[in-house]
Amino acid sequence: MKLFTIMGVVLGGLALAIAPAEPALAAVPQRGTVVEGRSIPGVALGATRQRVLATYGTPAFCLSTGEAVCTWQRSQGAVSISFAGASGGNPAGNGRDRVATAEWTGLPG
Repeated sequence: MKLFTIMGVVLGGLALAIAPAEPALAAVPQRGTVVEGRSIPGVALGATRQRVLATYGTPAFCLSTGEAVCTWQRSQGAVSISFAGASGGNPAGNGRDRVATAEWTGLPG
């Protein structure tokens, strides 16, 4: 069952707009091929943060200094990606950071 967000707008009467509850997450694939040690759908290990954001959109949240771990949530699961700095070490929180690990949890794959 899909969750929906209902927003009301008053313009001379009551109008209701119904939109899916996960608007920022539309870019995260619902299914795909996971290749252990290499990639998850749309993102390979070593890809830049810039590439991940272009592919998956804005994450639901990021944790730690330098946004070391970011998570994209869907109603049926989540994708969590940890980043390392462009030359290894701690991430800087910029587009040059690289995918160090990726978890594809609860989604078909």
